Amino acid sequence: MPKKVSIAVCMGTHLGSARKRLYGIMREARRCQWQTTLIRTTGIQAARMVRDLNPDGIIAFLAGKPLADMAREMKIPLIDTAFENASSDYVISLHAETVAQMAMEHFLERGFTHFGYCGQTGRRASIIRRNCFAKVLKTRNLPLATFSQRIQEGLVSLDGLTEWLTELPKPAAVLAFDDEMGERILQGCRRGGITVPEDVAVLGIGNDELMCEISTPTLSSIRFPAFEFGQKGAQLLREAMEGKLEPCLILIDPTDIVVRQSSDTIAISDPVLQKAVVYLRNNIQCRVEEAARILGISRKTLDRRFRQQFGGSANELLQKFRMREASRLLSQTRQPLETIAEICGYTTATSFGRAFLHYFHTTPMAYRETHVILPWNAEEDFS
Repeated sequence: MPKKVSIAVCMGTHLGSARKRLYGIMREARRCQWQTTLIRTTGIQAARMVRDLNPDGIIAFLAGKPLADMAREMKIPLIDTAFENASSDYVISLHAETVAQMAMEHFLERGFTHFGYCGQTGRRASIIRRNCFAKVLKTRNLPLATFSQRIQEGLVSLDGLTEWLTELPKPAAVLAFDDEMGERILQGCRRGGITVPEDVAVLGIGNDELMCEISTPTLSSIRFPAFEFGQKGAQLLREAMEGKLEPCLILIDPTDIVVRQSSDTIAISDPVLQKAVVYLRNNIQCRVEEAARILGISRKTLDRRFRQQFGGSANELLQKFRMREASRLLSQTRQPLETIAEICGYTTATSFGRAFLHYFHTTPMAYRETHVILPWNAEEDFS
């Protein structure tokens, strides 16, 4: 009987994104009939456990230098499903440029003109996300205030963060490196008496549902397909163990933004535009002429005021709201295209498909295949 392929899966399970990666890894592992061992620790201890296990390959979340060095010493492939300072030759990472663009649009739609980024010291991925956010804001001639700190427990470590938040020009929109940093920003705001989201709106990255929902106020966050990170990582590991894989960096786009209390506000001084944005966002099946009529102004006047505030027409913002809802429905539900088209304000699936292709440069079905949050029967596979 041939020896089963042995795989070390090195990642903690305290973060929601790590647990979803595990679903993806185990889906592929079962298909390949691998023998898997979960190692929840990190650093030197993880490296020693891998050495004792003597696996054929490793999949990790934030591998770290000791684990990367051990993989090289043992001459086995290591797939890292997050971009870390000492990553392996095979890395899967969140597409930072897409994250930055999505965050900027989220904040601009809400009328913000002052921006901040709060990162984690010592994390290369944090620096990359900061630089990408600054880059996209620069295209709109918008400056970015930045702050960085190591994650520590206890209110004593919040002094510098609270001072930085207090000094930001208000109202300000702050992108956090991840949800853990986002939750600390909310702590800093409470400590400094800063109102969220009216004075400071906060957006995390990762959409760890438990962390986001228990935060006060609840934390808005950019969601990405963590299941796909895990499944793709396992597929790359299979190719690497077969000697068919060259060193690579795979970038995966985020799916959408889950809007919660921390950024659910409109920072626009023009009361008519405030009402227009809220109406269009809540009534994506409407036409812009209908919104203008309800607001008591002409379509031409509404578009002129939109261009002055947002640099685009009211219809462009409406299409953005429609496409955002369409992407959410495609990635999170099994509803047919005809139903999604109707929900999003299109008379036929064909017209919806054309609009979707123009906006995302891919078809709705192709988008659904690559952006599904968690395959419909994934959890049943492990029950």
